[in-house]
Amino acid sequence: MVDEREPQRSGASSAFRSSSCRKKPEYWPICRKIRVGAAALRPYFAGMYHHLQLGHTDFSRSRQLALLVRSGAVTLGGYKKARIYGTLRCSAGQRMKTANRVFFKDEAEALAHGYRPCAACLPEKYRRWKNAQETG
Repeated sequence: MVDEREPQRSGASSAFRSSSCRKKPEYWPICRKIRVGAAALRPYFAGMYHHLQLGHTDFSRSRQLALLVRSGAVTLGGYKKARIYGTLRCSAGQRMKTANRVFFKDEAEALAHGYRPCAACLPEKYRRWKNAQETG
């Protein structure tokens, strides 16, 4: 006859205390101390931050971006594929994939990297840029 009672667990048994149960997995993640603040980050290119390089998780990236915005190191966002820059509050810019986002300190840096103004959030600057392209 089989005893159907549950095994008694008074405290931790010797099986749970053995070191074989607590072995590290083959891949043990390396935890790095995250440095915060604008001085801790170096832009991938001078003056341009890639969104994916701000951290390893969505939370760490959003935290680093918030610190950079508060410190004034980031004032504009850009779309890497089409080379468009705009304000951080632009509705068109908020819909893009994280992998395609870049950030700039000011307009001069965005223009130096070959980006053009966004027609949705910077219509006047976009018109000036478009007129310069047509005449030049």
